[in-house]
Amino acid sequence: MSQISIVHTALIDRIASVLPDYRKIANPYEITNNPGSILNKGFAVAIGEAVNTQRTVKALLFELRTFEVFLIRLATHTENNVSKRVSLEQEIMEDAFSIKKDLEIETQLGGECISITYISDSGLQYIVPEGEEASRDKYYALNLVFDCEYREDLTL
Repeated sequence: MSQISIVHTALIDRIASVLPDYRKIANPYEITNNPGSILNKGFAVAIGEAVNTQRTVKALLFELRTFEVFLIRLATHTENNVSKRVSLEQEIMEDAFSIKKDLEIETQLGGECISITYISDSGLQYIVPEGEEASRDKYYALNLVFDCEYREDLTL
């Protein structure tokens, strides 16, 4: 198995341990195409682009890869309930902070990577699914971006 698969699994496992009441979303590349029951409080990890870091170490390839971590929660408030809306917004931001804090402490995903670094987030988004399957449900979503450096052994 390649190191990218190991790192991806380690990141998913780490987020699941930090946010145990969240469910893993099956499709991280089209979030709203997942069942609504998962979107009520879910997370996903998408594998992004990689860059060869150009280190010259025999038979090792060093890569810096982007991972996108999506958090999504059902907006359970009515349109005019400002305090509930603010509370939900703060809850998803606190969950995002918990992930950032954990990965700042555990920067090597249990030894599976060289480092993982928080880069940015998308800002809180309000999502209303479209199409035939769409219900009246609305969601808050946040996309966190991390860069992860790891090495692949080319002799395996």
